[in-house]
Amino acid sequence: MSKMLIKLLPRHSAAAFRNLTNYILNHEKSVDYPPVLITHNLRGKNDKESWIKQFYENEALYRKTKHSRSIYCYHEILSVAAADRKSVTPEMLRDLGQKYIELRGKDALYLGFAHFDRDHVHIHFQVSGLKYRQSKAHRLSREALQTLKIDFQNYHREKYPQLDKSICEHGKGKEYLTDREYQYKARTKRTLLKEDIAKTVRECFEKASTQNEFIEMLMHHELPSYERKGIATGVVHGNLKFRFSRLGIEQHELEKLPVDLSPEQQALDEIRAIRGGSYNLDRELER
Repeated sequence: MSKMLIKLLPRHSAAAFRNLTNYILNHEKSVDYPPVLITHNLRGKNDKESWIKQFYENEALYRKTKHSRSIYCYHEILSVAAADRKSVTPEMLRDLGQKYIELRGKDALYLGFAHFDRDHVHIHFQVSGLKYRQSKAHRLSREALQTLKIDFQNYHREKYPQLDKSICEHGKGKEYLTDREYQYKARTKRTLLKEDIAKTVRECFEKASTQNEFIEMLMHHELPSYERKGIATGVVHGNLKFRFSRLGIEQHELEKLPVDLSPEQQALDEIRAIRGGSYNLDRELER
């Protein structure tokens, strides 16, 4: 049975604020449907540049410490099953998106937009890594994430029983598979996908002039990247992850592409430098 999946992908670079916003607000993904835009704690109406700035400001003004594993934002995806594609409406998506924010926690910045692809429907969210106007991380423990999935599943089942193909039985055991059966099933699935994904990744890499442009191109092909220690390591497709090295892109090749700091990232670094200088000056005066 198809499932309504919830995926959370952390982003360890401030460049994600602009890249994700551009991807999420891609109106080509909903050209034949009324746009489903969902915002929370963001000021302004239909003002993309202002929203990007607000994500940067929340980060620059409230993060006290920065390290390689700092999460600037999350790319969170709600996926409606292909079998429910014709049953779901923009009103349902808006309601489900707002319920998700309520369950996930209202004390953060949210920017969401529905993508109506050929077979699937997704609600993509950009969620701030810090709580709104607080220095506290907007993170979820594994237990809290599981609770979120179960609560969202229960709301979905009760409010929209007609979307029965998207109901995912979180919290219940799956059918038993031997290790050999599981490995065979996973290996077969990966083999069918890997060549097509590798081709797309290589085409994007050859066209990109910067690392940020490469990541943005991948997102436009529904291949969001995942990171390890703040470095883009591979792409996600459904529930599967593919390392760049397994797709023909070695790390040293990726490092040859310039990082391409955005104006907002440069401003963010300047703010941090000023704040750091002020902190050090205060320490000297205390001595």
